[in-house]
Amino acid sequence: PGKLNDGSTTTYGMGWVIDRYRGLRRYSHTGSTIGFRTSVMRFPESTLTVAVFVNRAGVSPWDIARRIVDRALF
Repeated sequence: PGKLNDGSTTTYGMGWVIDRYRGLRRYSHTGSTIGFRTSVMRFPESTLTVAVFVNRAGVSPWDIARRIVDRALF
């Protein structure tokens, strides 16, 4: 995790959000530009990484990635 000037930490560090999902440490990143959206979730304790790339505006790669993670790990 990143460290702020006041000494506190943030869940964002070097392009990745570092947090917990259902008790597991998760590194994640999302992004989009004209024509595509992406979501990557990595769970280092389980060695699972899910990457979702979509080229439709009405689709959430974050939600798709989370459903894949839930099926794979829980």
